[in-house]
Amino acid sequence: MILMVVYDLHHPVRDTDEVEKAIKSLGASCHLSGSTWLVDTEEEPAHVRDALEKVAPESLYFVQNVTSAWSAYGVQSSAVDWLKSTDRSWS
Repeated sequence: MILMVVYDLHHPVRDTDEVEKAIKSLGASCHLSGSTWLVDTEEEPAHVRDALEKVAPESLYFVQNVTSAWSAYGVQSSAVDWLKSTDRSWS
């Protein structure tokens, strides 16, 4: 499934690299913008949230399943290509 991961870190200078490393470890990922990522994973949203919370506690995390019915404007072409790839596991 494709998950959207949004975060707001309490200590961004210290935690950003570790959180992004944790996101990338979940499966094929795409940096959408700022602190918003997409990840193609078999993990459930709550599992992803819990995994990220262990990396950088006291931060904000929002994880949601994204459906194949999406639309975008102003998003970098590499992100659109990632979403349109036949490799994505929409569910």
